[in-house]
Amino acid sequence: MESLRSELVDWLEEGEALPEGSVSRAEAVAAIGPGLLGLALRGMEAGAVAGGLSPEVVRPLVRQTLLGTSLLLEDEAGSPAELKDRVASPAGVTIAGLAVLEERAVRGGYLRAMEEVCRVWKLRPRPGLDKGLA
Repeated sequence: MESLRSELVDWLEEGEALPEGSVSRAEAVAAIGPGLLGLALRGMEAGAVAGGLSPEVVRPLVRQTLLGTSLLLEDEAGSPAELKDRVASPAGVTIAGLAVLEERAVRGGYLRAMEEVCRVWKLRPRPGLDKGLA
C-alpha cells in the first residue's frame, strides 16, 4: 500500500504545477482515493451478489468496470459527471441505480468525506517540520 501512495505522490510531483498551498490537499485526495473507491466497489460487489450473481463472477467484473471507467476518464475530455450523463439512458438501469444513490445522498457523503480528509490531512504530523504540523 505504501508503494501505491508513493506512486500517487510521484504522479503529483510530475504533473502540472499545483497552486500554492494545494500540494498537501492533493496528497490527501491521492492517499484516501483507494479507500473511498474500495468502499464503493465493496458495495457494488455485495449488491450484485445479493442480486443473484456469484462472487466469482462479480469481483473481476467490478474491478474491470473500475479499470474501464478510469480509462474512459483518462482518454476522453470531460468530467466524471459528463461521463455519467453519457452512460445513463432515460428509464435505463444506470439511471435507476443512480437514483437510489442520490436518494441515499451518496454523492454528498463523498463530498463531505473529501472535505474532512483535507482538513485532517493538514493536522497530521509531518517528519522534518518544527511543529510537526502540515
